[in-house]
Amino acid sequence: MAVGFLSMGPLSDIVGSGTLGLGLAIGGGVAFLVGGLWWLQHLDDRDVTDERFLQIGFRASTLSFWALLVGLMTVGNIERSADVTYPVFSHYTWLLLAGLVVFGTTWSWYSRRM
Repeated sequence: MAVGFLSMGPLSDIVGSGTLGLGLAIGGGVAFLVGGLWWLQHLDDRDVTDERFLQIGFRASTLSFWALLVGLMTVGNIERSADVTYPVFSHYTWLLLAGLVVFGTTWSWYSRRM
């Protein structure tokens, strides 16, 4: 999953070629998805997942999605109204990182509360 995440975000921004960057982003997304599904199946085989586990994941995913959606709308408005440059990665990479941080924080918070 880590390789998929890096390919999907930072590595696809660093690569000079647009086609190669797009391929890395798509391949990274597929690797991230397959890694996540494999990890869920692994946890299910060990009988770690229960309804509480799925509720926590659903709530964390929902909040992470909304954070990403609001971030995309905000960045789009800023781009249209101002001349903003991003020194290291594109703004979408930072939004991906922000979505993952929101997911991890929400998961941690709900794990302690439920």
